[in-house]
Amino acid sequence: MLFRTPSGPVGPAPTARLPRPWRAVTWRSLLLLLLAQTLTLFVALPLSSFRVSGLVLADVCRLAFAGVCIRVFTRNRWVRALLVAGLIGIVGIPALARHADGYHALVHQHEWLTWTVALFNATVTVLVARYVFGPGRVGADRVLGAILIYLNLAALFANAYDLMVLLQPGAISGLSALSAVDMPDKRAAELAYFSLSTITSTGWGDLTPLHPLARGLANFEAVIGQLFPATLVARLIGLHLAQGGRRARARKPSDSPPP
Repeated sequence: MLFRTPSGPVGPAPTARLPRPWRAVTWRSLLLLLLAQTLTLFVALPLSSFRVSGLVLADVCRLAFAGVCIRVFTRNRWVRALLVAGLIGIVGIPALARHADGYHALVHQHEWLTWTVALFNATVTVLVARYVFGPGRVGADRVLGAILIYLNLAALFANAYDLMVLLQPGAISGLSALSAVDMPDKRAAELAYFSLSTITSTGWGDLTPLHPLARGLANFEAVIGQLFPATLVARLIGLHLAQGGRRARARKPSDSPPP
């Protein structure tokens, strides 16, 4: 489709093409990522706290999430290397933890795994945000990407709470008596539940931040949970209006007489 300037048609609309790292992104890829993250947060993690099948499902969801990310984000070799390294860490660190000797070794390995998952999720969140809030056509893919960002933010805050509890036990009251080393998946399920209830401003009251840093982080997550939907809606409406304006200008006949 051609767009027009005062001097006449000059070529395709400038936002018709996506940025190079995102030409391979489709709504199907974003849908798969969203399904994997949804199953992880709402099914696999809660189930893994009391059944082994939940652990298997959580691992499958994480591997599927990582695999789709690596398949989609392959334009930039540095991003590809970072995602591959994250996948290796997500798979390899739990395997090493099974052979670790001593409490402190388990704590360090669990801490490294939490940092790896957080960095992986942060990378994916930034890449998806570039697409959702960037120029271009407004469609279902942007909505799927926005929901994925929202869930990824909840997962990132859950990772942050996990690290805080590891470094400062008792930072959040109401957690199970078992340590993060004895039952890491149970602790991960509890903190994901706390993060989701915080970002949605539900606040059931069974888990309460006590440490000042934990309270500050919870307040920050609650603010993001309120501002993100409003910012998203405003941005998508702005993109939609800009897209409609370009289409109207493209359909407007030229002011210059025909040859």
